[in-house]
Amino acid sequence: MGLVAEHKGGADLHALYRTEFFEPLSLKAGLLPHIQTPTNMSSTYADLTNYGGDPGWGNVQDVVFYRDLDYWEAEGRRNWACCGVVSTPESIARWGYELFSPNGSAVSANVRQQLIDSFRDLTEKAGGPWLYGVHVAMKEQRLSDGTVIQTYGHPGGGSGATSDLFYVPLLDLAIALQANTEDVFQRSTCAGRGNLYSDEPWLSPSDCVAREIINAVNDQ
Repeated sequence: MGLVAEHKGGADLHALYRTEFFEPLSLKAGLLPHIQTPTNMSSTYADLTNYGGDPGWGNVQDVVFYRDLDYWEAEGRRNWACCGVVSTPESIARWGYELFSPNGSAVSANVRQQLIDSFRDLTEKAGGPWLYGVHVAMKEQRLSDGTVIQTYGHPGGGSGATSDLFYVPLLDLAIALQANTEDVFQRSTCAGRGNLYSDEPWLSPSDCVAREIINAVNDQ
């Protein structure tokens, strides 16, 4: 899709993102490898065997395979249109709101509805049951009072990092969470034995944090 966008748009993908989305929506974001890797990018930590390293937990960028590379530039080349954008939680939350909210301005109401209508079969991958669509996903979240609500977004992760987006239509609320480790491989405390969501063992730490925020806003 990135190649199609460049062909039809007559510019590189980062330039298209910048003029169509980043600047109009005041987003702090850039597409690797078109931009220089930000100097304040966090190192990422994970089980190094997932990245060709020795057994143990550590800095992914220290794996021998990556030592002579700009890790993030290399990842940007590999991910590109799929997931090569780097940004901040604030800007990702704003993007989620502008994309999914009926009050948002990222896309037309018609395009927004096409995204929402694109959700298809249930998948158990990527941190539990999602309905997946055109690079967007819908996931149900259960609140502390038992209410089940829908959220739109995407299960982020990879390259040793976490980046999750949840938009809550019921509350017109967007939540973005980032961490410099992958939460998809981590057990969540809220789904642990004896805890509130122990019957949902697939929940990620991001799900737990998002539910805390959603509960707090819903209770106001």
